[in-house]
Amino acid sequence: MIDLSLLPKKEKNILLRERLYQFIAIALVIFLIGLSIVSLELSWAKQLLKNNFPSYDLSFNKNKEIVEKIRNINRKLQAIDKIQSNYLEISPILVAFSKIYSDNLQIKLFTIDQNKKEFQIKGWSKNRETLLNFKNELKNILLFKKTEAPLSNLLKRENIDFEFIGKIN
Repeated sequence: MIDLSLLPKKEKNILLRERLYQFIAIALVIFLIGLSIVSLELSWAKQLLKNNFPSYDLSFNKNKEIVEKIRNINRKLQAIDKIQSNYLEISPILVAFSKIYSDNLQIKLFTIDQNKKEFQIKGWSKNRETLLNFKNELKNILLFKKTEAPLSNLLKRENIDFEFIGKIN
């Protein structure tokens, strides 16, 4: 078949554009009709669900009490977490400390600074040997690290007031 067109090129382009506009207009009309059908079906389904299940409302306005209870529980859990993060287990320190305690020794002050992880021990020792044994035992406790004592602890032979400071693991 031979296609013979006697129209000038300008007229052909105009005709082609008109056909393209018609095609776009028809496609747009079909799309809008399809969209309106889907929209009608969705509104019909929504109405059907609303009529059949009136007690199920997904709005959070009715659940303010539950939301407030959840917030209170979250606040309590955050407070518990804060307490647990600041917890220092003191019992192993006291057990280890009690094992090295001697009758010739009196502890007058035992403090622990939880933030700095430091301890301080002040007391009285009957003699220098007891104090040196106590100092060596303190160094052997794994919970204590870097135990230091002033030189004044060792100047007397008997009735010694002593002090130890150090870090806690």
